[in-house]
Amino acid sequence: MAELTVKSFADIQRILDNHDRFRGTSLNMIASENIPSATVRKYLTCDFGGRYPTYGDDPAVRNYLGNQYIAELEIQVQELAKRVFDAKFVDFRPLGGQMAGVATITGLTNPGDLLLETGNCYGGQQIGSKLIQASALRNCLRVEYLPYDAHEHIIDVPKLRAMILEKKPRLVVFGRAHILFPDPIREVRDEADKVGAYIAYDASHVMGLLAGRCFPNPLDNGADVVFGSTHKALPGPQGGMYFTRQEEIYKKVRRALYPPIVTNHHPERIPALAALWLEMLEFGPAYAGQVARNSAALGQALHSRRIECLCAHKGFSTTHQVLVDVSSHGDASGIALRLQEAHIITGAGAIPKDLPSDGKTKSGLRLGTQELTRIGFVERDMQAVADLLKRVVVNREEPSGVAKDVAALVGQFKELRFVFEKGTPPYGPIC
Repeated sequence: MAELTVKSFADIQRILDNHDRFRGTSLNMIASENIPSATVRKYLTCDFGGRYPTYGDDPAVRNYLGNQYIAELEIQVQELAKRVFDAKFVDFRPLGGQMAGVATITGLTNPGDLLLETGNCYGGQQIGSKLIQASALRNCLRVEYLPYDAHEHIIDVPKLRAMILEKKPRLVVFGRAHILFPDPIREVRDEADKVGAYIAYDASHVMGLLAGRCFPNPLDNGADVVFGSTHKALPGPQGGMYFTRQEEIYKKVRRALYPPIVTNHHPERIPALAALWLEMLEFGPAYAGQVARNSAALGQALHSRRIECLCAHKGFSTTHQVLVDVSSHGDASGIALRLQEAHIITGAGAIPKDLPSDGKTKSGLRLGTQELTRIGFVERDMQAVADLLKRVVVNREEPSGVAKDVAALVGQFKELRFVFEKGTPPYGPIC
């Protein structure tokens, strides 16, 4: 057993202070993280967090008495989210994007059905594949992967059309964790209709871009339902959600979610989500647009410094991500660890060139620009970011020396942007 080092509140605070100090001197480029505003964080400490706001079909009718104000606010938060996403039905009871995906898949499929989703080396979340790893579910669902165009880093539409008509899936899930460009949903809607297939979109990574209307809304392009996270590119409290314009779809997913997967949905998120949606209605387009511009600028800056980025011929990215092939400089996992020593936080992962793969080969780094954007970075600042990355990846400088310059760069950005509270420091305790 590990030695017990937390023996008092002071020990807890010491670890929190160390965390804040590290984060506040780092380039945080994990594509699945973000900084909520001070207001969002403050609301997470409200009294709702000790209550049980469970409900079945009607959010106005709660299973426990005394929750009438939680119900009132939750209904209003749903209405705000409907405005943000142009949806008719919204539910944020999932505690994460994975849970929202499981509810969507189990709600829209029957035992023995075929699910099509994106494979690992193309950045797929593989929720269906993970779901059937449970022994009791192993024979309940068949899973195959969407055909992919590795050069363009998008779905291969002709092959997918033929696949849908031949294999007759019950559900096709678009969206992935390594996403640079929109998926061609509209192009296969007719084939899905011919075989009676639903189309779902996993927007976990691009939900913030959808909220800022800087990325095509899958519902406009033929998706039946969208599910995902309320964090990552979306700077909200951690959690999940789904939305749709079809009542039948809403009911199917809702009944798969409650009560089989979640009952108490952690109601402290409700006022925090209210603040998030108000922020997105006010600042969403400016925030999302800057994120996308920063990604394209970072891709170009890295590419010019001999760090190969995927899809240079397409402008590198239209999302919050840049995918980098570092195989000519070493193992991606080792490079990511060296970058962390330099206070540049990234993530290693497989990219299309790793196919066929043993599941362990990783040639890529995934870089996210959303948190840098939140603290004030714009296109011109991506040059400095690329220089620091090059010093570790290409020049192989000692990470500790680079870390000092990383801290100096991050220290120039004193204020969290795209929030109502002006002058809020991006890192550290709530003021």
